[in-house]
Amino acid sequence: MILSPIALFVYNRPRHTKLAVEALLRNELAQESDLYVYLDGPKSTEDKAKGREIIKYVHSLEGFKSVTLIERTRNLGLARSIISGVTELISKYGRIIVLEDDMVSSPFFLRFMNDALEFYKDEDKVISIHGYTFPFGKFPMETFFIKGADCWGWATWQRGWDLFEADGTKLLNEIVRRKAVKAFDRYNDSVQMLKDQIAGRNDSWAIRWRASAFLQDKLTLYSNRSLIKNIGHDGSGVHCGATTGFDVELADLPVSVRAIPIRENKPVLRALEKYFQRQNPKPSFMTRVWSKGKRILKGKEFRQLYKLPRYQSAKVQLFSKSLELVDPASFLSSYEEIFNKEIYRFSTNVQCPYIIDCGANIGLSLIYFKRLFPKATIIGFEPDPRVFGVLERNIKSFQLQDITLFQKAVWTSETKLDFFSEGADAGRIAVSADQEKIITIETVRLKDHLKGNIDFLKVDIEGAETEVLKDCQEELKNVRNIFVEYHSFVGEEQTLDELLHTLSQAGFKYSIHQQGVFSPNPFVRINTSCAMDLQLNIFAFRK
Repeated sequence: MILSPIALFVYNRPRHTKLAVEALLRNELAQESDLYVYLDGPKSTEDKAKGREIIKYVHSLEGFKSVTLIERTRNLGLARSIISGVTELISKYGRIIVLEDDMVSSPFFLRFMNDALEFYKDEDKVISIHGYTFPFGKFPMETFFIKGADCWGWATWQRGWDLFEADGTKLLNEIVRRKAVKAFDRYNDSVQMLKDQIAGRNDSWAIRWRASAFLQDKLTLYSNRSLIKNIGHDGSGVHCGATTGFDVELADLPVSVRAIPIRENKPVLRALEKYFQRQNPKPSFMTRVWSKGKRILKGKEFRQLYKLPRYQSAKVQLFSKSLELVDPASFLSSYEEIFNKEIYRFSTNVQCPYIIDCGANIGLSLIYFKRLFPKATIIGFEPDPRVFGVLERNIKSFQLQDITLFQKAVWTSETKLDFFSEGADAGRIAVSADQEKIITIETVRLKDHLKGNIDFLKVDIEGAETEVLKDCQEELKNVRNIFVEYHSFVGEEQTLDELLHTLSQAGFKYSIHQQGVFSPNPFVRINTSCAMDLQLNIFAFRK
């Protein structure tokens, strides 16, 4: 039997890397296997130090047939690192076993993967072999098939990897065209993960691998007992929050690979769906959008919006006016909050209130404020050039007066900054993880616009809220009501305490409401989405 090379992708976690390698060395086939370690380039001085520790460890390794270290000179990010590494090795060997640094294997992992690669090498219907099995119950069969592909300890052949499509937009459009959204989204938020990848909110190669296999109607072989344990849900990873929801007991016996029907196992699939429902009882993103949309638009118009892929321009009739959209899904969600829940509603004795809207997007909030207070004077800030163009056209379409718009971001100074142009409602001042869709935008210092009396200040600026409001500390005395959308990001220090202290020092009381990313059982599992682990609406008002 031809043994497959092992590709191990590592970054800045030497402890995890050692645990993953030590587990591999306990496999009986380790001494006959070639190990390739791909070390991604550093982002910081700390990463460099951890990288040197990993390099020293890899150079000391014994127990494999060979060990090859590939050091990246710059940081590629997980997706580019894996895609390029897999492509390189599989073109040389024709097959590959893939692990990441947080995957601890059973002593029988390499035997199972190699046996299955050899057994199914000529079965075109099978695209990959998978080592991890979710803890959703036991079944009498040793192995089973599920449609699609997965990413926690996996293997494939050249013919399988040739089907990988890197263009997430192309994949999503094809899923929508085939009316396969529900099927692809059957046991987790796969559709939303793909949309987030397209928008740059995650760096997932895996969702594109799954979608590629799904659209080609291919199957992946799984073991009834998990041969992989993911130890990366300890809060140390870039892409995963802390949770114990995926913990498993590693297989302590070999898994036999023998002939089974080449079709998806329906009882296993139903068990898997129930498992994910228990793990995450909230409805999927598209289900939430559907339920919201039914209360907004009726009949043909809504059905057309629901069917559209994300980031596709569209128009709807809103209050008998033409409204232009940049993204149907975010429109439906925003309308629910703004017009149905009325989260921006406030009272005032002033006939012509003064309102500042930071993060005006396509103008739904401005339209709402003008319906609430027709004589209001409003300043709106929106830095994304495409979204700003739509904002201007919508304000003109609704014939709204006394609104001044700025194509700028609010910040702590007047300058130019890199901006991640997501294309809908999640654009932000760029962070280190943002590598695509980066543009340069101008900023204004919000503090300079708070010199007079402000009746309502809306701050929805995707993570910059704490810094900006701290800079405005002295001028917040001029503001009567503040709405803030707070964002906490995975792997970054939370600043909620600083934000609330700033509001308290300025004389505000506040009410905090759940919004978006939320963990109902945070001692057990931290939910994450779009690189965030918490999102809150904060309503600040005078005592």
